Amino acid sequence: VFIPRAKGNIWLDPTKSAIPYGSLPAEDQDRWAFIVDGSGGKFLRTPIIPYDLNQHITRMKILAKEDGSASVEETWEEKGIWDEFYRSLYLPLKAEEREEKITSYMSEKFPNAKIRDIIFSKLEDLEIPFKASIKYEIRDILGQNENLLATKSDAEFLLSEYSWSSPSDLK
Repeated sequence: VFIPRAKGNIWLDPTKSAIPYGSLPAEDQDRWAFIVDGSGGKFLRTPIIPYDLNQHITRMKILAKEDGSASVEETWEEKGIWDEFYRSLYLPLKAEEREEKITSYMSEKFPNAKIRDIIFSKLEDLEIPFKASIKYEIRDILGQNENLLATKSDAEFLLSEYSWSSPSDLK
């Protein structure tokens, strides 16, 4: 849907329930659209959300303990197409199904992780960006298949900006 306005046009996709007002899902960006106006019609390209507004941000607070275990608070913040992706993944689920999905993902990532708490932002409110906070304990921080201090995002194609020491340097 195209809404012409003097202060900037608005593009909408009303078929997407996990997209905030005035945004377009990734598959609708940079596409040809035929716009009918008072003088007939014309083809226009739909806008592209700039890459810096499409972000998947993972933050981790790690409290390493002398016995080799660690308490971790991992926070996911999503913007743009990532907000749509994660919201559409978790919004249809019941609260316990969301927790099961996160727990399953984390147990694959860190097999000996014990989930303590999972908190989601208000997923129903499309004006509040998607955010999830996962608190968990790990028994052997350096013995993980995927070391906690050099972890990658679940989206394999995201560029990594991690520059941590190797596990052998940490022992």
